[in-house]
Amino acid sequence: MKKRLSAMLLGALLAGGAAAAEVGIENGGFESFVLVSDPVHAAADKGFGSWQADADRRVPGKWLLNLTSPGRVAVVTDGGAAEGKNYLRITADVDVKHQRGAHLYIFAKGLAEGKKYRLSAKVRNGSADVGFYEYKLDKTMKAVVVCQAVGLPAGEWTEISGEYQVPANFKNACLAIMVPWQKSVEIDAIRLEEVASDGK
Repeated sequence: MKKRLSAMLLGALLAGGAAAAEVGIENGGFESFVLVSDPVHAAADKGFGSWQADADRRVPGKWLLNLTSPGRVAVVTDGGAAEGKNYLRITADVDVKHQRGAHLYIFAKGLAEGKKYRLSAKVRNGSADVGFYEYKLDKTMKAVVVCQAVGLPAGEWTEISGEYQVPANFKNACLAIMVPWQKSVEIDAIRLEEVASDGK
């Protein structure tokens, strides 16, 4: 009986730990990156469109470059990160024909219908919307803005944050950085955390 109870408690602890670790995103600090073979067609290595990378050819690991909203991207390692060693710079000046903004996205783990989450990021030198590509069971999709970087002090890292309530008929979501046409932004330390039932 004791052995069985111990096994049950251990299983519950492991399950609880796994559940707590499930919410979030990978590489929110841009510490990992991949090197593309051609900076002029950076996304070709991932099977996407006409994104461009800086001369150092670094593209953030795990993140996807949106085919329909291309731009220029750089994982910067100049010692000026808000946290860690690296930060991301995105510029939306590539799609001259359609004048669309530049979007990067990554799968958001552990989101559950009816629950609330806090999304935060540190941003500098520019403008961006940070939020989700929200996918529902009826196969509809929309972009939801949770927090915005607008009119920030030049040269200073500023934290932006907002809360996201998962809607009914939710399937899954990708966290997205959306930079408006002809704008640029530097971003670091993106976090996604569940808001407790007491709101803290």
